Amino acid sequence: MKSLKPKRILIILYAGDYYNAYYRMKNGLGEAYSFHNYTLDSISRLSRKDGVEEIAVLGCATDQAYSNFKDIGFRDMGAGVDHYQDRKSINKIIAG
Repeated sequence: MKSLKPKRILIILYAGDYYNAYYRMKNGLGEAYSFHNYTLDSISRLSRKDGVEEIAVLGCATDQAYSNFKDIGFRDMGAGVDHYQDRKSINKIIAG
């Protein structure tokens, strides 16, 4: 059986700070939006599957650009731009 190359998955969202959502859930502050807990758990489970090297979640409309990978289980990135007004910056981040 042929060995598969490790996969790197990028999930692109218009907005969303998933590290903040993780922090809120971990510290008993509840969900900022519906289904944050479900989403965090699903992405974290996916990151532990065989053949997955890395998962990143990119929120386009964030207050500032950032990239976090701590105990969340996946990379949380913020582009710090408005997706509708600055698509070239988003494309540059994705090309990475």
